[in-house]
Amino acid sequence: MESGFESLSPSQPAPRGPLRHRPRPPHRRAVDGLASGLRLALRRLSREPGLTALAFLVVTLGIALATAVFSVLNVLVLRPLPYHDPARLVVVEEWHRTQGFSGSSYGNYLDWSRDVAAFSSTALLAVSEPVQLAQLDGQDLSDGPQEVALGRVTASFFPMLGVPPALGRWLSPAEEVTGRDGAVVLSYLSWQRWFGQRPDVLGRTVLLDGRRRVVVGVMPRGFHFNYGSIVAAFAPFTLEATARDARRHATFARLADGGTLEAARAQLATVASRLAREYPATNGSWTYRLAPLSQAADMADPSTVRNAQLAFVAALLVLGVCGANLASLLLARVLPRSRELAIRVALGASRLQAVRAVVAESVLLSVLGAAAALPLAYTMRRAAARLVPAYLDLPSLMMIDGRSVVFAVALGLLLGAVGAILPALRATAVMPSEILKDEAPSAGGRRSRLLDVLVAGEVAAAATLLVLCGLLLRSLTHLQTMPLGYRTEDLLTMRLVLPEERRLAAVAAFYDGLTSRVERLPGVISAGVGECPPLSGDYNGLPVLRDGREQPADPRLLRALVHAVTPGYFAALGISLRRGRLLGPYDTAQSEPVAVVSESLARREWAGGDPIGRALRVDGGRRTVAGIVSDVRHRGPLTGRLDDDVYLPQAQAPGRRAFVVVHGHNAGRLAPAVRRAVRELDPTIVVSQARTMAQALADSTAESRARTEWAVGFSVLGLVLAVTGLSASTAAWVSRRARELAVRQALGAGRRQIVGLVISRTLRVACAGATAGLAAAVVGSRMLTSVLYGVDPLDGPSYAAAAATALVAALLTGGVPAFRAARVEPAAALRRC
Repeated sequence: MESGFESLSPSQPAPRGPLRHRPRPPHRRAVDGLASGLRLALRRLSREPGLTALAFLVVTLGIALATAVFSVLNVLVLRPLPYHDPARLVVVEEWHRTQGFSGSSYGNYLDWSRDVAAFSSTALLAVSEPVQLAQLDGQDLSDGPQEVALGRVTASFFPMLGVPPALGRWLSPAEEVTGRDGAVVLSYLSWQRWFGQRPDVLGRTVLLDGRRRVVVGVMPRGFHFNYGSIVAAFAPFTLEATARDARRHATFARLADGGTLEAARAQLATVASRLAREYPATNGSWTYRLAPLSQAADMADPSTVRNAQLAFVAALLVLGVCGANLASLLLARVLPRSRELAIRVALGASRLQAVRAVVAESVLLSVLGAAAALPLAYTMRRAAARLVPAYLDLPSLMMIDGRSVVFAVALGLLLGAVGAILPALRATAVMPSEILKDEAPSAGGRRSRLLDVLVAGEVAAAATLLVLCGLLLRSLTHLQTMPLGYRTEDLLTMRLVLPEERRLAAVAAFYDGLTSRVERLPGVISAGVGECPPLSGDYNGLPVLRDGREQPADPRLLRALVHAVTPGYFAALGISLRRGRLLGPYDTAQSEPVAVVSESLARREWAGGDPIGRALRVDGGRRTVAGIVSDVRHRGPLTGRLDDDVYLPQAQAPGRRAFVVVHGHNAGRLAPAVRRAVRELDPTIVVSQARTMAQALADSTAESRARTEWAVGFSVLGLVLAVTGLSASTAAWVSRRARELAVRQALGAGRRQIVGLVISRTLRVACAGATAGLAAAVVGSRMLTSVLYGVDPLDGPSYAAAAATALVAALLTGGVPAFRAARVEPAAALRRC
């Protein structure tokens, strides 16, 4: 019988079949190998769901925390400003030789714009104090008037930034004239909040700062401008007199093509010298500085960036613990498979092929953890945004962009590599012959030392985080318990803005009538009006010195906070009289100009003498000191020093912007009644910022509190991860030493001795790690010097508490496997071994 092959003619090709081998291309073999490794890794991980879930959770939390904090740094530092070619944008700042930084004057701005050839365009921004938003489309706001930041800008502002509007148009030069300046351009956020993103917003009206303005444009999503506050709306800057001493604006410029920062500085210095010669009275003591817009203090405050950097360092430390934890979990899982891996190598498999499954498991866990971490990081962004001041409105700017995704994936791959390389290397570091000859104990000892080192590293990182957390906790406690010199409970403050056309004499009468009306409200104990109460952010610093004292070269050395207050102000705040008298209703505009000073100012000016009845000069005006009151920390606990204060009668120095201060039972509930009292007297008055002093104090320490909360979270997570690794390490050690422990028990060792042996081993690893962690904390705590208040970076109780916490956690961790090992019957253990 002929075969099928014999019947074929020689010209016919042989059929394809199992007898003909065709090699696969290398790239296909690599892809098939990767797919096979991943399938094998999935099968192995599914067999141990508990360990897999734990490792997945560790990786996900670590990457999510680091990515959330990274997103803050991304907005503050890494992400370019949302303008065209932002590297060419600069800020022009005027500096006094002794008084420091100030804003720009309109007259000087015109000269810079004309004479500095290195500038292709310039723009002026006047960020007013918060103004009232009262109506939308002629309808009153349901929640009452709101305060928003209105930026008045020249028509060149938006073209200089190079950002076209999403809707409508920019402001035009024709609108820089009083009477024609009724246009307004909204930010994207304002469009969302005020008009619900309605596409027909153009032509609608808003009542801003008492003026009805027409919406002509909306800026695109992602556009923002921070200069002291988030600007919610932009209105035309109206042309004004070219006064050179009215320095209350901010000047920005774009460098021309080919222009450099150095050339612009040289040209600006030439203009400054000419202006100093031509206008010595207003420009003689002033110079000018040029800085990139990205480095302007109001765009990214150094302390704000430092907060984010500290949190990022802590997040990376936690991430390191996650990597060590993943490696220790995988190593503890690989050690029992040493014989299996040795057999594979003995049968001809390469070491890479033998450990490919270990590497695949680690990388798979890390990549899946990175994918799960991205949505978790997005949900954590609001918590991360608390690290920076609220006025930056960071949650609206933060997003998980491409840079954040790349960062998370890179962390996942890095964790996967760290988690795989060490277990893989140690699993194949011993010759197969040693393991197959049953010499595994010595090999296991060498591997266990690596596991101990990893776990000790986790404990070290946890101890470092615990020290830093303790320092921040003690600092926050110091801030919250610091005596401030005024009551913080049962105290309500509300901001008042009177119309500009109100005569000053009528302003004083209004405040007197308001305090009388408020004091009659149920639940009110006392009430007063002050120009800048504690924690208000409105501080009026002026030159103050005793009559006859020579003016120093630097006027800032003798400045003080000056407050115009009504008589009831001291009782409402709880400020105590030390000597003399307080201000009273008899201190009128027609009576002798008087002042009440704080104890610190009295010490500064009279050095132990009696200032009562002596003359004091306040911003050049002469007043008689009527009394001395207790010191007050108006700026809150963060300043760390007492303020020098001068209190003037409101009737003698009335101002249209002030705060009503109310002391009463359940002060927070008094706000509606006080608001009604204001409206009954004058419905045109803007009332805002109603909050209790306790709320104001909490707001002033919000960054410190958020920083501490994050530190607590980091330290707790680090400790839990370290305990997890220590537990896995101890359990693996007990498993490897099961025969030895059984022999010890058979030879007469009691349960107490077995427990002591296991716990002593656990404590040795924990003590080594804690010692290294405390040493690292001594170095790392120096980074916290600028954010610690009343606490030394080498604070002993913080270090002792961290060490005790780490060791107690280690003791409890080692106790579970220790008692479990002591309960095992020796005979049963020997049979299993």
